[in-house]
Amino acid sequence: MHLSKHLPLSVKSACNIDSCYAVNLVDSDSMPVYSLRWDHADLTLYRNATGCYLPFILQELSFLENNENVNAKLIEGVYRWLVEVLSFCSENTIPLQKKHFLKFWWDQELDALKDQSISSCNT
Repeated sequence: MHLSKHLPLSVKSACNIDSCYAVNLVDSDSMPVYSLRWDHADLTLYRNATGCYLPFILQELSFLENNENVNAKLIEGVYRWLVEVLSFCSENTIPLQKKHFLKFWWDQELDALKDQSISSCNT
């Protein structure tokens, strides 16, 4: 289940899986890490973008739900499609920044202390 502040997305399905698939791991130490800046995002644009693509995935899930010949490969295909759609929509509508670009250790308490410091200097 994917829980977000906007609309929860949940998919529940029962099927017989006849085989398992291995997952290839990537060396993450050599890759730069980026963070999505949801606080600077145009959420209406993101919602509209996902609204164009997700109904097709829902249609495919409905088809799979009524199909008796569902296997792990079909489920993996829909999962990859879902991840591709969400990634594509976020890449085109949500700003990115390298991780640790901002003061990741800064919090609301430090904001309040900064405001107090500025106020004391102005008086």
